[in-house]
Amino acid sequence: MTILPRRIERGATVGIFSPSEPITPERQKRMQPSLDLLTRNFEPRFATHAFEQSYYQAGSREQRLGDFRGLLEDPSVDWLLGSWGGKSANQMVRRLPYDQIANARKPIVGFSDVCVLLNAITAETGLVTFCGPNIAGKLHESDHWDFDLLRGEQTPPFGHTTAECFETVRDGRAEGVLFGGNLTTFVLGLAGSRWMSAMDEVVFFWESGSEPPQILDQHLTCLENCGFMDRVVAMIVGDATYDEAAAYKDRPLDDLLRNVGELFDIPVARIPSFGHHKLENPAIPIGAPVAVDTDQRTVSLLGDVVQ
Repeated sequence: MTILPRRIERGATVGIFSPSEPITPERQKRMQPSLDLLTRNFEPRFATHAFEQSYYQAGSREQRLGDFRGLLEDPSVDWLLGSWGGKSANQMVRRLPYDQIANARKPIVGFSDVCVLLNAITAETGLVTFCGPNIAGKLHESDHWDFDLLRGEQTPPFGHTTAECFETVRDGRAEGVLFGGNLTTFVLGLAGSRWMSAMDEVVFFWESGSEPPQILDQHLTCLENCGFMDRVVAMIVGDATYDEAAAYKDRPLDDLLRNVGELFDIPVARIPSFGHHKLENPAIPIGAPVAVDTDQRTVSLLGDVVQ
């Protein structure tokens, strides 16, 4: 059952948490332009350990989980926003307070590694979550710094530039539910897990900041081997640029994607409006039902994503 998060309004309080890598002093400098934009519409509040650092982690697991729970429990916090990505969000998945998350119905937004948490939350609870620009790296580069979709605006799930940058790799139409994010962290965080097993009729969207085709093929094959690709009805690929591949690795991406589409008899499109580079980067609603139509060059929401 799909659970819609509560619609946010201008002036709402956003709780900022760090579930993966730390916000180092250098990243704090990079965060300021985004923070300036965020404060135009919202009241930011950093979690207790948001600036903690323990080696490559933003504090211990207990600190990161405690911050997340604290923002959920605080009635004055209206929605949650991840600060930064990294490699450690998967440490939190087994201990997330799923019942509390579903009951709170607070919108939760994150990018890159944070999408491990978002996909697990949606698969476990049915709550729609959002793969969107984080505060320390992407928000000031995004065209959606006001989080229009979370405020109930009728924004296409992959942004206003969808039709302009839509490239059909394999024709077709399909209806399903959005799951995905950064390919590497999605695979390493969820492959073979109970959360991935709960994803069905999937419109799988993914992006990759710097992996060569050989590694992308390896990740997609991992998803094939654990049975996930059998439940995918369409695939949407965002920014996946790599300019330094050795000759033997330099397989055209479209050739790889077309092969996947043919193997699973699904439509495949490239919509490079989202990813790790400076792009439109809308808040993509994980768990939202959508229709994909390569003839019309559209991915359309089949209902509301907030309530």
